[in-house]
Amino acid sequence: MIKDKETKDLIAALSSNPSEAAVISLTTMALYATLNNPGEAMTKVLIGAAIKAIKVP
Repeated sequence: MIKDKETKDLIAALSSNPSEAAVISLTTMALYATLNNPGEAMTKVLIGAAIKAIKVP
């Protein structure tokens, strides 16, 4: 799905980080991808990761 290792690592780090800044960053990336690349695999991954990060207390 995501072929770039650095991108995978960034998404994993942000989605597992409970800080508010990480959640905001990941959500911003997901919203940007949704506006510019709707329907792409990367967009779906970012949306899923953002939802997961938002739900982490």
